[in-house]
Amino acid sequence: MSIVTPVETGVRETGAGCAIGGTIVGTVDDLTAAPGVARQIDLANLAAEAQLFRALGDETRLSIVRQLRQCQEVCACDFVAGCALAQPTISHHLKVLREAGIVETTKRGLWVYYRLNPNALESLRRYTR
Repeated sequence: MSIVTPVETGVRETGAGCAIGGTIVGTVDDLTAAPGVARQIDLANLAAEAQLFRALGDETRLSIVRQLRQCQEVCACDFVAGCALAQPTISHHLKVLREAGIVETTKRGLWVYYRLNPNALESLRRYTR
């Protein structure tokens, strides 16, 4: 679907949607569905979702997520024992998953236990519907 893009408003059509001053505000369909109202994408949420998918773009991290899905909560030491990778490598992958918000941690004494973050799982479900 095409959209009239007045030069004076600074609106232009892009491949993925429309941009106003370099900010993506929605698809052409979004703009024509509500004339005169552009719903701006929350760029902070978009960045967080991109980080989530980048974190899942590694086989080791996907394997960790799969294990957590099956076991609900796993001690960091158990990941090291069940894997052919060194402890610092596993720690790095767990850190990436934690920073992306995919896993949450609980410390009990000397041990750190990891579990999947249900909010991150809901974000993933939105993309698979």
